[in-house]
Amino acid sequence: MATGPKKLHWTRGEKALFAASGAVVLLGVLGLVGWQIVNADPFVNVPTPTLPNPNAFESFVRAGDALVEGPEIRRALAADDGVPRGAALPLAQKERLVQANALALATLREGFAHPFHEPPARSFSHVFPHYTRFRDLGRILALEGEAKAGRGDPGGALDSYLDCVYLGQEVPRGGTLIGKLVGLAIVSIGRQPAWEVVPRLDARQARAGAARIETISARHVSFADALQEESWGTQAGLAEALRKDGARGLLNTFEGGLRNPDAGGPIPHTVLPSHLRLVFTSKRKILNNYVRFMDQQIANAREPFAARLPEPELPDDPVNQLLAPVFGQARVKDVNSEVQNALLTVALALRAYRAERGRYPERLAELAPEYLKSVPVDPFALEGPLRYRRTATGYVLYSVGPDGKDDGGKPIEDAEIGRDRPGRRYAVQGGSRGDIVAGVNIY
Repeated sequence: MATGPKKLHWTRGEKALFAASGAVVLLGVLGLVGWQIVNADPFVNVPTPTLPNPNAFESFVRAGDALVEGPEIRRALAADDGVPRGAALPLAQKERLVQANALALATLREGFAHPFHEPPARSFSHVFPHYTRFRDLGRILALEGEAKAGRGDPGGALDSYLDCVYLGQEVPRGGTLIGKLVGLAIVSIGRQPAWEVVPRLDARQARAGAARIETISARHVSFADALQEESWGTQAGLAEALRKDGARGLLNTFEGGLRNPDAGGPIPHTVLPSHLRLVFTSKRKILNNYVRFMDQQIANAREPFAARLPEPELPDDPVNQLLAPVFGQARVKDVNSEVQNALLTVALALRAYRAERGRYPERLAELAPEYLKSVPVDPFALEGPLRYRRTATGYVLYSVGPDGKDDGGKPIEDAEIGRDRPGRRYAVQGGSRGDIVAGVNIY
């Protein structure tokens, strides 16, 4: 008699073994998929600008290479607290340094005839050795101005100082945040001594100076644009580094080396949690976190400073916790520089007005359009121009400052720090209270 196929009967142990084997296979597949997701290389698509030809950048670099006696130039403009810069340097020595750098100055000014654009930084290996020389170029321009002022030529001195301001306004164009900060420093090198010659200018010189700095200020590279370039450069560098070193290798680099590679040994327990978190954080998530963070920073920077938007929350992955900076104080420096340019512009226009009419105007509106194209707005205010009033001896001209409050022209002042560092007594910080007063809170 025929019988059907014999039915298999698994023992309980066999069933358990089969289930365990299936679970292992499933976990292996899921682990492989997870590993592929976490380690998938990120890709970015950032723009590459078309550089002008000729590019003033190349002239500025050649000018920097032509500089001589850089350390002496820096010492000549160094200021100790309470001692004006260059005060101890004889006029003849200033003129000697300027003459020794005639080629550098001529090459630099040749570049002023062309548009400037910093070559884009698209890798963490990109370096900026030229920024040190650019600052020295600003210093030699300022030293040239001081030499002219010492020879009784305030108009010529102002020309040199404004050349320095122009250089500083151009340097950030196309650059990352470091370029913006270097540019602000160069602008300050030329702008500070310009205040000293304003009272010595005749009407023609003051008019010309006001018109020129008004034009220079219109070329201001916005903080938002600098942040955008910072974002693009870091995106490209981050993607490159993640592909090459992986997230943990990159974190090791940012932390300055978790251990001595020659000594070996385990990763210190203080940073082990960060590395464990990276096991479950994809490279693409790290990059996307950075992009979202920077996009919000850029959007905030396009709003008025007085809007006081909160800083975006730092991404929670370990790489961005180290990589993503907070830009608040850098933006204060940038807005303060805009304010300082505006104050100097109006001060020059007021000098011309008084030289021609024998008095100061009742309102700043009287300066436009004859002495200014328009009265500058106050970058620290939500709206409105710089504040101004006539006094018995002259005038008070000011911005409301970072706190956005009109204190009637009471300058920002830190008497405590001023006791030890007089040069910082009237410095402007993000948390400063008071107004930025022309000729007092000079930066």
